Amino acid sequence: MILKRLLFIAMIAGLLVGCGDNPQPDETGDAATHSARKVVVQEVVQAPSYSYLQVKEDDQEYWIATSRGEFAKGSVLYFAEAMQMNNFESKELQRTFDNIYFVDRLAESPEMFETGAMQMPPHGQMNKPKAEAVDVDPAQGGVTIGELYSTPQKFAGQNVTVRGKVTKINTMIMGRNWIHLQDGTSSDGKFDLTVTSDELPQVGDIIVAVGTIAVDKDFGSGYFYEIIMEKAEITSETAS
Repeated sequence: MILKRLLFIAMIAGLLVGCGDNPQPDETGDAATHSARKVVVQEVVQAPSYSYLQVKEDDQEYWIATSRGEFAKGSVLYFAEAMQMNNFESKELQRTFDNIYFVDRLAESPEMFETGAMQMPPHGQMNKPKAEAVDVDPAQGGVTIGELYSTPQKFAGQNVTVRGKVTKINTMIMGRNWIHLQDGTSSDGKFDLTVTSDELPQVGDIIVAVGTIAVDKDFGSGYFYEIIMEKAEITSETAS
């Protein structure tokens, strides 16, 4: 747990330095892990690198910050691990927060923070997806998941279309939904494609996802993907 906290602090510090937001060194709080905390979004302020959310927990209001994403006023969110900072100056907003919490992950359900879940990315090795009996024809002009895994560098940075079945979803982690797709194809035993999107289909839906392919993507905190589709636009066809 100590190592995990240190890694979390290092990750946040790196992000802050990279975007020019620097806490006062002698005022920085410690990273802390709690059971899932439920908050209601009161206000959303967007910056180039971060989303700043004023939230209410029971009768207490405070600010949290996380990687930029789509958040709505009135939405209910959960988080567990956060790092408190006092007298934090955001150069992005030209504003100083007396007290703010930097949150690694936000979710729409507390289930993400059950024992063991916090340590796992949506595609973690200890929670490998199982191949399902899926047989989905590729979209016109699209590619299969097997093709993506067989020649990932060919598609790196390219906008591609993939048609598949939604087998699993993790909602609102780092401000986005993480959707797992299978289409019945594979390469070297790899058959599951993770797609991030603001849109939210249902498990079992057959969807067409159009997004940009990234390879060897490292989000930090264990979120590493050999191949991933980001910022996808999704069209749901049928539910099975």
